[in-house]
Amino acid sequence: MEINFNGIDIDSDQYQLISRKLVQFKLACAKYSKRTLSNLAWSDYKKYCEEKLGYVFTYINTLPNIGGRTRIIDGTVSIIINSNPKINKGRLHFTYMHEISHAIMHFNGAGEKNLFFASNTDAPKDYLETEADIGASLLMADDLSLKKFATYNNSFETLCDLWGYSKSAFKIRLRNYLIFNLSLSPQLAFKLINDFEYYGNNTLLFIIRNFRELQNFFDQGYADLSYPDSLENCFNIIQCYSPKEAERLDKKYLFIFYNLFNHPGI
Repeated sequence: MEINFNGIDIDSDQYQLISRKLVQFKLACAKYSKRTLSNLAWSDYKKYCEEKLGYVFTYINTLPNIGGRTRIIDGTVSIIINSNPKINKGRLHFTYMHEISHAIMHFNGAGEKNLFFASNTDAPKDYLETEADIGASLLMADDLSLKKFATYNNSFETLCDLWGYSKSAFKIRLRNYLIFNLSLSPQLAFKLINDFEYYGNNTLLFIIRNFRELQNFFDQGYADLSYPDSLENCFNIIQCYSPKEAERLDKKYLFIFYNLFNHPGI
């Protein structure tokens, strides 16, 4: 499965590689902040980079199409952030994480030529820019955090505010997780995200929270059952094979998951 990021195709292996590049950094930040990975916020990473790694952040007020710059000056990571008040907070938070991702993933001591990047410009983005975008998205909400806060009472707007995303950036984070982590089709991912944002349908949250458990449930052999033509019929079929599971799981989601694992194109 591939997703096109501004002209750059990224597949699951590449996505997971980008995620692994950030693991040690995230663990070090969690230790320094005395927080779990699921509770780390963008501000924790910024604080860690300033206080522990010695990054220097400088602020300018310029045209809003410029987000930030990262360069190495005398061996020190120097990040310039555009503080133009027209830039919304979600985009500003993302720019911090984008530039920090550059510094963490792309610093190799080769000199300024390989260590100067721009974010949020109108120029075509190369692979390193795409890596930094994905890295920023992963830093703002760890996979463990997605699962932890995927509860029924959290709305799309609540989670945007919790992690500091803009709406567009949060939709991309959800899309990446559903496709690359859970192997859902792009069409199904789009529908789940759209229903969550615009109609308050929390099916997406249930899937994030329970996917592996229900996948194992259907992998035990129930996937070969005849296709149920109704929600009640689906529940009755599963109840015959595993009454305890059927009682514990919410009826309204069984049909969704049966379709998910047996008819992924639906």
